[in-house]
Amino acid sequence: MSTARAVLKVKRSEFKAILKPVYTQEDFQHFLKLIRKEFHNAHHMCWAYRLSDTGMVENSSDSGEPSGSAGIPILKALRSSSAVQSAIVVVRYFGGVKLGKKGLINAYGSAALAVCQESKWKNYIQKDVYIITGDFSQAGKLEFWLNNHSGKRINELSMDRLIWEIEIPVITDLKDLRILGVDVKKRSGHNQTKEVTRREVG
Repeated sequence: MSTARAVLKVKRSEFKAILKPVYTQEDFQHFLKLIRKEFHNAHHMCWAYRLSDTGMVENSSDSGEPSGSAGIPILKALRSSSAVQSAIVVVRYFGGVKLGKKGLINAYGSAALAVCQESKWKNYIQKDVYIITGDFSQAGKLEFWLNNHSGKRINELSMDRLIWEIEIPVITDLKDLRILGVDVKKRSGHNQTKEVTRREVG
């Protein structure tokens, strides 16, 4: 997976921003652990992430900086880039000159925007998850339908009959799928938000 980096120097303080694709909160924690190991002597490690598979999830941390001076500016950079499935950690090495809250907001926000600009992006396609039930004789036609609609089978839920968990773009017309004679139900609790323009790291 692609990782982008950018460095910003402000009044002898150095801000190192690292952006990486993350798909779950566990992914993010693993990413943060690696950053802490790499920059073990840094004074602050502030971060933010946005996830969008089961509704928008956002989180951020000031990591000891004044409240609202670091995590939120980083999160705003992700939002302004329409980024999802992405996390940014900004590592600060203090240079001996205090920047004040406004200066910190500008520095962390600018570092985060810089790393967003360094990143290669691709369009993020929202997807929904469905359970389809049918006969094994329909498997070939179903695989063909999924391939033609940018979908995929993500799980088989039964050995006795065809019960698949599938993932397809939210804009997909299910009429042709139902014509194949299978039962189609949206997976309970899997509701996508309807924000349209989003990007993820390429």
